[in-house]
Amino acid sequence: MTTCDWPNPNLDCDVLLGVASLLSDSVDVYDLYNTCSDPALQLSKYLRAPLRKNSLLDRIRRRQGDAILNQVHTKLSTSLQSYITMAKEAKEAKQVHGTIDPNCFDTTETLQNYFNQANVKSALHVAPNIDFALCSNNFTFNYNSNIPDERTTIYPTLTQQAGYKVLIFNGEADLCVPYTDNEWWTRSMNYSTIKPWAAWMVQGEEGPYVGGYVIQYAHNFTFATIRGAGHMAASVRPEATLTMFKNHIFGQPWN
Repeated sequence: MTTCDWPNPNLDCDVLLGVASLLSDSVDVYDLYNTCSDPALQLSKYLRAPLRKNSLLDRIRRRQGDAILNQVHTKLSTSLQSYITMAKEAKEAKQVHGTIDPNCFDTTETLQNYFNQANVKSALHVAPNIDFALCSNNFTFNYNSNIPDERTTIYPTLTQQAGYKVLIFNGEADLCVPYTDNEWWTRSMNYSTIKPWAAWMVQGEEGPYVGGYVIQYAHNFTFATIRGAGHMAASVRPEATLTMFKNHIFGQPWN
């Protein structure tokens, strides 16, 4: 990887990046601590799936063309064959007496069935012919960004002109949108620090504990993390997430 020219990566670099990306699929990128992920991933199916916009392989296709992309697919398939075998063995090893951990469940179908009910669509003012899909890969929901840098347009308008309180938050175990990225961009707003980075507490049912960390800037602009939470923070750390929102909305002290 050290020989890669990152502004202009070559085929070998693209393959290495692709292998790293697909091998990391054994980890839940939305929640590092999630133990319910199925390790026997459908990697060959993943390779055949429609390319997600701005995914690694989509960028390769747009940069180098379909011919190069086919070479990447071939090399990826070969490189991952041994991993697929190990993943299947890992799945069998995690099964206990032929059953899956009862604490692990998939909410995808439940959510889709709920949101696609006619009365729910009506209540949400969604057109009857539009169906809800969780992380759809069929390109039915595409948009083109027309704002190059929200730090210079959207957020100054919200905070400095409209006077709104803004809270940017991350689960610390979210690998999809790492908290370090949002920590960087919130700091790059160059707002004066009102209260420096510090732990914030949750008055839990079994006693107080650290809910995460927070830094407060001028113009009512705040960045906070939720300790132990992934991308869907409220689903895994509901008590801490509720405390965070109460602190922000009602102006309660963070620590």
